[in-house]
Parts: sequence; structure tokens; C-alpha cells
Amino acid sequence: MRPLPVAVAVLGMSAAEVEPPMPIVPDAAMVAAYAEALFGYGEGFVAVRALAEKGGPDRAPHTPFLPADGELAAKLAVQAQWAVEAGMALYVIPGTVVAPGEARAEHVVQMQTVLVDLDHGDIAAKREHLLQHLGAPSLEVASGGMTAEGQRKLHL
Repeated sequence: MRPLPVAVAVLGMSAAEVEPPMPIVPDAAMVAAYAEALFGYGEGFVAVRALAEKGGPDRAPHTPFLPADGELAAKLAVQAQWAVEAGMALYVIPGTVVAPGEARAEHVVQMQTVLVDLDHGDIAAKREHLLQHLGAPSLEVASGGMTAEGQRKLHL
């Protein structure tokens, strides 16, 4: 699989950082690429988390569990659009669970990726180190926000 750079937005969630803010529209093709990379061979359920944005109004979380099946990408796109309209951040746990309900680390039974969350320090140097020792990532996602040093947070 050739690397897919999706550093601008997989689910459209980083567009709010642009000045002036861009309209957020989930990209169905990027959502499909993301779903395939993370869950293409998975079985069970995918935990989705729509949570109130930091600094925004307090809202009750929306936490559906979606089957890891051929309709997952379309359902994730619907969840992304719902989150946009509700003004919430959308997170997808990068592994599957056996049944809907819990999605803490001990409940995840399958992962088909090695996920690296770069959210503090010198992101660029850490990214370069990983590329040098592990090779190019299959996906590179701007996970939202900036570090204290002014670098974009990433998921590889």
C-alpha cells in the first residue's frame, strides 16, 4: 500500500484552525481510505466518540459503536457530518472491540496498525526519526491542535 498523506484532514476536523475558518465538509474518499487502513481486516465493532470541543459549550458525548464491515466508511462519514453540525470533535478508537459498550485499552481485541500519537515536543524531529527508522507511514493525520512550540499535532 502506498503512503496516503492526509495531514490536512481525514474527517475534516482540522479545518477550524484555518483563519478565517473554512466550512467543514467530511471528505468521503478520505474517510474511506482511513476506514480501510484502520479497519479493513478487522472484525467486531468500532467505537466512535463525538465529544465537546475544548473551549466550546458543554455537550453530552455521542458514543456509537459501528460494525467493522463494508458500510463502515459511509457510517463514519455520517458521524463526521453529524459532529460538524453539532460543533463536536470526532474521535475513532483505532481498534475493534468484541461488542458495543466499552472501548478502553483492555477491550480492544484487534488493531491492524501501529499508531503513533505525536502531540508534544518537537513533532518534526520525532516524525523524521520515525520515518528514518520505520519508513513512511501509511497514513499521516493532523489530529488537531498545536503544540506549545507551534507545531501541528500528528497521528502516524
